[in-house]
Amino acid sequence: MTNRWAASGLGLAALCALAQLSPAAGSLLELSRPALASGECWRLLTGHLVHWSWAHLFWDALPLVTLSGIIGARSPARLIACLAGAALVVPLAVLLSAPQISTYRGLSGVDAGLYVLGGRLLVREHRRAGRRISLAAVRLALAGFIAKVLYEAATGGGVFVDVQAVGVVTVPIAHVAGGAVGWLCGGQPGRASPDWRILSA
Repeated sequence: MTNRWAASGLGLAALCALAQLSPAAGSLLELSRPALASGECWRLLTGHLVHWSWAHLFWDALPLVTLSGIIGARSPARLIACLAGAALVVPLAVLLSAPQISTYRGLSGVDAGLYVLGGRLLVREHRRAGRRISLAAVRLALAGFIAKVLYEAATGGGVFVDVQAVGVVTVPIAHVAGGAVGWLCGGQPGRASPDWRILSA
């Protein structure tokens, strides 16, 4: 099961790599405000498939493949919901909340959703099994995600990609929006409220 879902993530990453091979693909598929205004609505989704550099693609593809395998083995329905939800919510969040961004590329917002969703699932799994060390490690990883977003918002820099070298800026709202989708997708059915103490309980 894990291999199947990881393979699906790898297939999507391969599609991104094919797009990266063609310079024309970036301008045709990227999320672009002017292009959207002229009716090119496909860019809301295809912007996730193109990247600013090979390093950008690598650091987006690695968590996509890894997290797809981890989450798919535990809850394929949540994985699909998170992928679909983040793919729609992230570009809308960028358009509505970051008017200074005229073009956007990449899977990092979707990755953020998968990261938070995977974290929620693993926290519950390790808590139920009484694995304290593993539980602490997952909580630390989730706290690291929050720290990463705060760093990006404060500095405008990237953690894994040298954005200045590429000539672009980070878009923290994309990661916040994706993370929010992942959090919602990781909720427990039948609960009136989410587990807000996931980092400390």
